[in-house]
Amino acid sequence: MKKILGLLLSLSLLVSPCSFYTIGTQQIFANTSDWSSEFFARGEEVGLIPSSLSQSKKSYITRKNFSEIAINFYSLYTGNPAVSINISPFMDEKSPKIVKAYELGIVNGYDDKTFKPNDYITREQMAVMIFNTLKACNDNFDIETDLKIDFSDSSEISEYAENAIKYLEKEKILSGIGGNFSPNEKVTVEQAVCAFVNAYNLFVGKSFKIGKNDVIINEGKESVSSKFGTPDRIDPTEYSGEKFVYNSNPENFIIIGFKDNKVVEMISNAPTMEYYGYNINSTINDCSLNSIAKVISPTLVTFVDNKVTAYMYGDKFDKKIDLIQIKSNSLNPSSVISDDTISVLKNEIADLIMVKRYKEKLNPITKNEILSGISQEHSDNMQLNNYTDYTNSDGLTPFIRLSDSGINYNSAGEIICTSKDSIGAYTYFMDSLGTRSVILNPEYSDYGIGVSRKGLNYYITVDFIEKI
Repeated sequence: MKKILGLLLSLSLLVSPCSFYTIGTQQIFANTSDWSSEFFARGEEVGLIPSSLSQSKKSYITRKNFSEIAINFYSLYTGNPAVSINISPFMDEKSPKIVKAYELGIVNGYDDKTFKPNDYITREQMAVMIFNTLKACNDNFDIETDLKIDFSDSSEISEYAENAIKYLEKEKILSGIGGNFSPNEKVTVEQAVCAFVNAYNLFVGKSFKIGKNDVIINEGKESVSSKFGTPDRIDPTEYSGEKFVYNSNPENFIIIGFKDNKVVEMISNAPTMEYYGYNINSTINDCSLNSIAKVISPTLVTFVDNKVTAYMYGDKFDKKIDLIQIKSNSLNPSSVISDDTISVLKNEIADLIMVKRYKEKLNPITKNEILSGISQEHSDNMQLNNYTDYTNSDGLTPFIRLSDSGINYNSAGEIICTSKDSIGAYTYFMDSLGTRSVILNPEYSDYGIGVSRKGLNYYITVDFIEKI
């Protein structure tokens, strides 16, 4: 009779009454239930937990329920249907989800054509199921064959489970307790759910950390609000949604974009940002060594992970990560540009500049309406006459334009560019020593931003002064 294999997870079960076990990066106390509530809420929110899962949290999970969670995970990971239209090969189980899991090689049946849906699963069976699910989710999935299992009870692990356990332990997806793996221990409902939620966070919705909080793609708006609080500003988006902007504390600055009340975009250059373990102390070279990294330029590396793309922007001069943008690959920006779109662009450029100055331990600067008018006039002039230059079409330099406005200042600077978005403008400014030095001038006290659009490009002017 064949061993029943099943699917993939990110789990470390501990069986000692007073010890903790690790699921992904979470540490949770075993043999309790308080800790599992947030995982159940998260699992329901993203669609991992099947409606049929009515067992007690502390009861052992059945093969059927475990397989249903697994196929939900597969569907969320790949975007493919979670059900099969084919006839079940099992005499005792007809569920389209179970049939789909069988077709994908996530789970097998017995020689007598039964599935035994109400049987429980062990830790080593779960490990193989996790491994099989990963393989079903990723055609290019592969592992090293020379990995070693280093548990005191390694001799109790079945040969068929060794590769799965090797891989999951190496990736810190699954571990043991007290030097043992406990391959024959049964898995509870709450342990399975928590494992799948962490697997989801690891493989599907990698979390973006800002300070003590984190957020992932597809997270609900209510969940974000409960963690981050009321946003300091709410902006419209180009993809028919809205952005929550948290900019009152530059230490934890973040822009979170929503569509249909789900997170689809995150942007930050805050000193506390972290993604995939990379932060402002990481270099572009560090990021480039990641297995899913693609080097776009000396200052940009992308991570394309399932349906999410992360853009890791580096500072050209200190080589460290300076800004991270994470986007759902399902986004389809609108071609409709409104006054709100231009206003949002101005705000975002200002936010990014403010945070960069904060990271460099410089004084904050204040928006100046007169300067903003001067900046806007120059952007309009560049757009109307199709040029990019500091001297306008009437031959007036920035300093003449400032003087003609009647504004009083000790020193001043101007930076200009064309760009399709705020991140493109910001990174352009930071990659040039001249424009960078203007942004990071410690003497400046006021700023103004002007933006004008032609086609897909924005003409951007930012003026700075040191007030008398």
